[in-house]
Amino acid sequence: MPAPILHLGIENAVKETFAIHQAVGVFTTEVHLHSCHQLLYAERGVLHFFTRERQFILPARHAAWIPVNLSHKVESRSPSLHLRTIYVREGEAELNFPEQLTVFPLTDLAREMIIYTERWPHVNPLSKAEDAFFIAVSYLISDWCRNAISLVLPTTEHLLLRKVIGHLITNLDNDLTTASVSGEFGVSSRTMMRLFRNHLDMTFQEYLRTARVIAALELLTSPDVSITETAQQVGYQSMSSFSRTFKAYVGKSPSVFRNETRSLEA
Repeated sequence: MPAPILHLGIENAVKETFAIHQAVGVFTTEVHLHSCHQLLYAERGVLHFFTRERQFILPARHAAWIPVNLSHKVESRSPSLHLRTIYVREGEAELNFPEQLTVFPLTDLAREMIIYTERWPHVNPLSKAEDAFFIAVSYLISDWCRNAISLVLPTTEHLLLRKVIGHLITNLDNDLTTASVSGEFGVSSRTMMRLFRNHLDMTFQEYLRTARVIAALELLTSPDVSITETAQQVGYQSMSSFSRTFKAYVGKSPSVFRNETRSLEA
């Protein structure tokens, strides 16, 4: 079990708005919160976020906005993951920061602006140029977040449904249907469908498709797993069906996503 990382160096900062860039690899945090907002960009891997109600995923070429005082846990299963984090002071009302955890695709400009902050160590005093740059980033955040993606899995305290979800996640490569899973847990298909709608606000199939795309995103960051193998490992025998579903959720095909991920590692 990897050792917890708490706050990723924030305790050494000497200014209100600052950036921390570090290679972190595989890690997990305890549930925690921050007294400032966070803008996170993960390179060379996939980052998972957990709140009390939901699980989010941060794929390549995407960023996440975590609002102030939101309790969350962060986890990486990617050995080469490099994390770039901008901690943002609360700011004025006109900045209109999102109030919810939001995952969104990065434009090339947004990505370069985040990387640019690496030149300013977080332990140094705030310079005028740095302050002006961070103000510009702060004003752009609400625009960047408008293109949020929906790769989110809700969680539940319902004991039976938690067991069902665990079964789905560990058997994504199998032919999972409402009927087969219902039979596995001794309930009717109608009861299973009602549990998903009432407690997760999703259908059984919506949850399963989302879980499969999330698993595929992580597999596609590995150079040792082909796109065909990825499709099979997340339960798709048809490449066209896999590509169509993946593009509907991520906005790009598996091959484009993989090529973009590799271009970041070059």
